[in-house]
Amino acid sequence: MRKGAALAAAAALACSLVCLSACGLIGGPVNNDGSISGNYRPVTTDIEFLQVVDSIQGDKVLGDVNADEWRFGLEYATDRLLSLRSGETNWKQKESSFYRLVLDKEEEDALQMRGSGSGSSSLFLPAGVYADGPVQLFEDSMVCNDAQSVYRDDTVRRQGDGGAEEERSRTESSLEELVFGAAEDALFGLPVQLMADIVAVANGGDAEDSFIFGMGWEESFLWREQLESCGIALEADLSDGVKLRLSASEETMRLVLANTIAESVGAEDADIALLAQALPIRFVQCSYDIYVAVDGDGLFSGMGVRADIEAVIEGVSYDLATGLPYEEEEDAGEIRLTIRGMERLSAYGGDVVLPDDLGEPLEPEEEEGLPEQPDEEAVPEEPAGDAAEDGADAETDAVALPTAEQFREAFAEAFDTLWQEMYAAALEAPAETVPDAALSPDGPGIE
Repeated sequence: MRKGAALAAAAALACSLVCLSACGLIGGPVNNDGSISGNYRPVTTDIEFLQVVDSIQGDKVLGDVNADEWRFGLEYATDRLLSLRSGETNWKQKESSFYRLVLDKEEEDALQMRGSGSGSSSLFLPAGVYADGPVQLFEDSMVCNDAQSVYRDDTVRRQGDGGAEEERSRTESSLEELVFGAAEDALFGLPVQLMADIVAVANGGDAEDSFIFGMGWEESFLWREQLESCGIALEADLSDGVKLRLSASEETMRLVLANTIAESVGAEDADIALLAQALPIRFVQCSYDIYVAVDGDGLFSGMGVRADIEAVIEGVSYDLATGLPYEEEEDAGEIRLTIRGMERLSAYGGDVVLPDDLGEPLEPEEEEGLPEQPDEEAVPEEPAGDAAEDGADAETDAVALPTAEQFREAFAEAFDTLWQEMYAAALEAPAETVPDAALSPDGPGIE
């Protein structure tokens, strides 16, 4: 099985799962944890599956767009955590956001849009990456949009051994940057993709060209085969409209991780199924569900994603404190990977009022000192007297804080290095664990 085959679970989750969420927007049943309550039962027969597909028609997604005073709204939220921990060393990323978007056609069929919301994120990098102590990055954004542009007010705070710095900025960009940029994550980002496609179709795009709305009967059955091949269970509640729950298994998560690792190391010819079996990872908790709800009239009610994944990576030569492989004589400790959070998209029946100062330049603020530290892990201060013992004053020893981009690059590089070490460990797996495993003649790669 090659990476391009239908068993590439990441593609099945990031694209195909959204196909059955073709819908319009009436009421949102999505819970705060990303779930949708229902009496779910396995979809086991072709008749049940056809009933599900027939209940979800793309031509009903927006309701009657030609009706006078046509309008609908969307409410989006996400809250998620990604971390790597080994002993006291921890790389951590946290993100949360909330956004409301209203669409209508008030004048000559021109699509009007207005939205507003906020978001925050933090990156925690351990000691040894940029300084002797840990460093943190905090970002807060206020975002709004009209039919032409997206307007952002951003505050970036960096903190570590070198002190603390804060920057503020105001930017205007195209609607492609709506909410918080493009969603590329296979585990999260599905509601954002759905919202982007709904906006495109509402703006006159061809629904048949959309991967959300363009699924016919043949594609539907192929999609079901892909889900089964990836270990994804399809369940439905057909008592009132249609509610779907797609539950990933440990097999699914292994395939997603194997696909991610193969892409990271450039192993284009890797056999994803064999690589997934050989990965040195043990799941302690593995829960990942996608929910979609459509009412009895075929109109969208909500979509949610809920994840709770804890895994232990064993026998990998990787030091989280430095981001480098261990020396040969050092023992490789356990690394705990955590992916937890939710994402939801539901209807919003109210309106959005935009501020009066859209597009105006940011006014300079008086020096008022930095705000209080957000509710995060505290950055320990350098013990008094250390600088004097080294024969240098504090000003000389101060470490320049990395830029926000350097924070993000370091976090990405930490995972890239870990993927390389996991790939190398998989290649060394016993033959009974990985049948017919071999090295590619063109370089490392499970075929």
